[in-house]
Order: sequence, then structure tokens, then C-alpha cells
Amino acid sequence: MPLLLDTGHPPFYAYYIAHIWQCFHKNIAVWHWANLPFLLGIAWAYLGLARYFLNTQTNTNLPNHLLFFCLLMLFTEPTLLTQTTLATPDVALVCGSLMALYGIVSQKTIVLSAGLCLMAAVSLRGVIHIPAVFLCHFVYVFTSKLPLKTKHKLTFLLAYLPVTILLFVWLVYHHQQTGFWLENYQSNWATNYHVPTIQGALYNWCILAWRFLDQGRLFIWLIIAWLGYKNKHFTALSLPQKQLIAWFFVWLMISGLPVSFRAIPIMHRYYIVHYLLVLLFACTLLTTLKPTQQRLFVGLMLIAQITGHLWIYPQPIATDWDATLASMPYFTLKKQADTYLQQQKIPKTAVGSKFPLINSPQQTHLNNDTTHLQRIDEGQISRFEYVLYSNISNDFSATEITQLQTHWQVQQQWSKGFVQLVLYKNNQ
Repeated sequence: MPLLLDTGHPPFYAYYIAHIWQCFHKNIAVWHWANLPFLLGIAWAYLGLARYFLNTQTNTNLPNHLLFFCLLMLFTEPTLLTQTTLATPDVALVCGSLMALYGIVSQKTIVLSAGLCLMAAVSLRGVIHIPAVFLCHFVYVFTSKLPLKTKHKLTFLLAYLPVTILLFVWLVYHHQQTGFWLENYQSNWATNYHVPTIQGALYNWCILAWRFLDQGRLFIWLIIAWLGYKNKHFTALSLPQKQLIAWFFVWLMISGLPVSFRAIPIMHRYYIVHYLLVLLFACTLLTTLKPTQQRLFVGLMLIAQITGHLWIYPQPIATDWDATLASMPYFTLKKQADTYLQQQKIPKTAVGSKFPLINSPQQTHLNNDTTHLQRIDEGQISRFEYVLYSNISNDFSATEITQLQTHWQVQQQWSKGFVQLVLYKNNQ
């Protein structure tokens, strides 16, 4: 891979998709089918976690409808649902994370080890969260007071041996080929590798807090607060519930390290596992309620999550479009814009834009069309005859948006739902 594009992520998920394409056909539908095993794995692992954490002291016989409620929460979680629709690698990463956590509570070494290997195979974010799994494992063993005989210690460590070997081999090989271990300062993302100022780190934490309130999650937290208040002010929590709380803060602590020490973008999809742990805790609080009350609060949480796709912010406030189904009209509108350019005989070389509009059909539709709009570099917008703008791109600065709206002529525009595309013509 060219150094400009190499961020150090393990390539095994890409190898998996490429192999599936070789066996069947290279198209988007096959890619979606290739993600199906990971979706099933997510459902299986989450259901296993629900069985453990919902077995509170006050409810030894777990009703099946509570497990169904957990699955409803799982598959209506806005970011996970959108990532599933887009068939992104984060689906596999979530699958590996949940498998590893389920392997802990089920005490199945093979499941834990497989989940860890899947996490490491997808991305560096998976690698970063392996210590989080280890700490969650420690919390579970310590609080459950499991006997730590020599046999149990060896079994405990054996689960982490395959992923350790996998990472060692990959990192050494990758370092020999590229000359760097984890951070490539020659890549397009090198600007994210510097250490932020104290103000920058605090800003990052504020954005992170916003992510945990965004897309209807504010109402999930309010429901948790209310249920906890009614449940003796959180003083009557069971051991599994306390373990779940500890797991959330362990996962948050590990995720917070990059936020504190790197100027990285903070995307919703980075925290899907966190969101799912919060939803699981909310479901555990339902066990003390009557069935009618349970359905009421599940309905409220469903409304919160479904309407979370409507939390769209006006420019220049950035909306995390790959975390909401509100982005779905973009693909139809982009196709209409490309057709218009072709009909008007406007060459793509004369049209400037920004990500994701500059991707070629070869990248977005897996065909042989490599033509694409031209990237607008900072301060270079005036050199283009046309600019295709969309609110789905967070790369347009407030200054550039104002310049387009003030000094450029609207040639054509397309809109559907919350998504808008505008073709501007330079009047200067």
C-alpha cells in the first residue's frame, strides 16, 4: 500500500473481503453478504451478554421478552444500524469486541480468543481495545471471586496468546516493509498524530461527551437516571450490574487515551460498544418493573433511538453522517448530479469538491469508472469553474460556504430529506 494511504491498520478484513469477491463477484451486494456472519455474531454475543447481566438478584428466572427487548435496542442503535447499512469494517470490529466480552462471562476461552483475534484483524482501534478486554476480564474474575488456581491462571493467559502472536508477526512484518510501527507521519492523516494542547484535549472530551448525548442518547440517559432513582437510588444493584458499570468505565478509559493525547477526529462509530453497554444496563433496570412498565420504557427508548436519525445540525456544525440513516438520500442525489454534469457536458476536471463527493464510481460502486471531481485544497476554491457542494461533506469550511453562497451562482441543486447538493458556477 502507498505510504500516503497506509495508517498501519492490519489488512486481514480487507483480505477477507477480497477473497469473498474472488469466490463470488466483486460488487456491493456481495460485500453486504460478507458482513452477514458478523451481524449474526453481534446478535449471538449480545444475547449471551444479556442473559448474564439481566440475571439480577431480583429476577432469577429471566423472561424471554426481556431478551427480545435487548435485541430491539441492539438493532435500532442509530450508529450500529447505519454502519450495518453501509457495510463498514466497524461491523466486524463490534462483533469481535462483543464476542470477547461474551467469552469472559461465559468462561469460554475459544470465544474470547476468537473475539480478540477478530478485533486485531480489523483495525488499530481493535488493537487499542484489547487492553480494555483484559481489564474487563480482570474485573469479572476479581469481583466474581473465581478460584485462581494455576490451571485457571494458565487458561486466563492462554486466551490472549493467539492475538499476541498475530500482532507480533504483523507488526514486525509491517515495520520491515514500511519503517514505522503504528503511526505513519507520511500519511494523509499525519496531522492527527500530534499531541493536542490542554485546551485541545478538553475540547476533545467535550466532543466525546456530546457523542454520548447525541442521536437520542440524552433520553436514554434520562431514562436510566429515572429507573435508577426508582430502584433505590442505584443502591440495590446486583453484582452483574456493578460489573457492567465497571466495564463501561474501563472501555471509556481506554478509549479516552487517544482523545487526550492525539488530535484525532471523534466519530460516533468509535464508541458503538460503549453505546451497547449503556443500552444493556438500561435493560437490566427493567427487570424490577412490571411487564406493562417494561413495555412503556422500551417504547420510549425505541422512540429515542429511531428519532436519533433526525438529529441533524446546520452548517458549519458537523454532522456525523455515517452514523445516521439521514445520509441515505446522498447516493441517489450524487447520481443525479453526475448525470446532470454528463448531460451538460461539464467535465469533472472542471468541478471542484471535497470528500466524499470526490470519490470515483470505481471506489463507490466498484465499477471501472475512475473519473472523479477534483479535490479543493485550502484557499484554492476560486480556481475552479464549478464547485459541487453538499452539506453531507464536513470538509467545507465556514468561509468557503459563505464564499459560495455570496459570490457564486447556483447552477443546479438537488435535495431530499436532510441532504442537499448544490452545483455552483464561478462568476469571477
